[in-house]
Amino acid sequence: MQFHYNLAEAVITCITTIFTEHKYADKVIEKTLRSNPKWGSRDRGFIAENVYDIVRYFKLYQHILQQCGEKDDNYFVLFAVHYHLKNKEIPTRSAWKHINWEAVDAAVIRCSDDFAIHQSYTEWFLNKSIEQYSGVAYDLLKKMNEPARLILRANTLKVRRNFLVNYFNELKINTTELGESALILDQKSNVFALDIFKEGCFEVQDFGSQMISEFTQVEPGMRVIDACAGAGGKSLHLAMLMNNKGKILSLDVEEFKLIELKKRARRNGVSIVETKIVDNQKTIKRLQGSADVVLIDAPCSGSGVIRRNPDSKWKINNDKLNEMMLLQETILQSYAELAKPGGVVVYATCSIWSEENENQVLKFLMNNSNFELLEERKISPLQYESDGYYMAKMKRTATPIDTELEKADDTVADDV
Repeated sequence: MQFHYNLAEAVITCITTIFTEHKYADKVIEKTLRSNPKWGSRDRGFIAENVYDIVRYFKLYQHILQQCGEKDDNYFVLFAVHYHLKNKEIPTRSAWKHINWEAVDAAVIRCSDDFAIHQSYTEWFLNKSIEQYSGVAYDLLKKMNEPARLILRANTLKVRRNFLVNYFNELKINTTELGESALILDQKSNVFALDIFKEGCFEVQDFGSQMISEFTQVEPGMRVIDACAGAGGKSLHLAMLMNNKGKILSLDVEEFKLIELKKRARRNGVSIVETKIVDNQKTIKRLQGSADVVLIDAPCSGSGVIRRNPDSKWKINNDKLNEMMLLQETILQSYAELAKPGGVVVYATCSIWSEENENQVLKFLMNNSNFELLEERKISPLQYESDGYYMAKMKRTATPIDTELEKADDTVADDV
């Protein structure tokens, strides 16, 4: 595969920034591509694909460099090793001629029995996976190393999914229908440049993420709160499921995300979404007992989405997990109260760890007798064309004060 050296330099610069400045890979790639608008789609694809691949197998490549007598932070050589292993050819450039390619191939073979190195996971990540998933842990982690496929959600407020199928067929892009409104594209494409995207006919959204919105079972006319809305992918999907009838209040602590949500809502033809910044507890208190459905897509470790965010591999550790657990517990306790009696709370994460999922829900239910578990579900990459997700649906049966009043009424009846 031929490439211009300036593209290799761009990849090397991205990798250096990601691992020396601890930046998020997607943000680094986005900034690099935005700074070079003259690059064509093939060049842009080369940079994004190779950066993500190197991040995904960074531990393996560092190990190979060490085995070949190179410094493991020599990203110039690291790129050459990656290119060689991926394309089964030796990159021809004078600065790479000193590399012992036979030693590189031998180093790969020697570490093939060491799963943590060969599949490029930290020992902590591997051990926790084995602890929670036993025999399927290795298959799960291998699957999570596969790059995520491009999945769209048809915006049925504007078009039927079949319209998108026909549209991409005309572009010679095969598609596969999935679930109610998802569509897998069989090849990567810059879909954001398409006119039908700009017209709001679809959104890019993982299948598991779409399943969370469907799991809420919202209906037209409901009052819904998306408690951790971010840029609003699920808010927009909820609005579609509600046929743009009712009200969705999308909350977040970061204003720039809600600004992006407003832009997306206009593009999608969604008019029932209202955004609100959560800058203090008073905001939450004013909304208590007001919603038919509360969706809490809680901040988490991101352990389930490393196909899309492979740099999460290197950011997740025990301290990070504990930090997220404390935050999740606080958020769940605070936002669950926004559901009215008889209303539903859906707690969801993109984590594969029980500490962030069923354990959080169990702890919440033990401390809140006025909620009952209706259903919970895990989405595994081994079963679905999806990342890893967890979701639990709980019903608010009564407020604590209602419970006390009922007890008082029973006492009076007994006295009579």
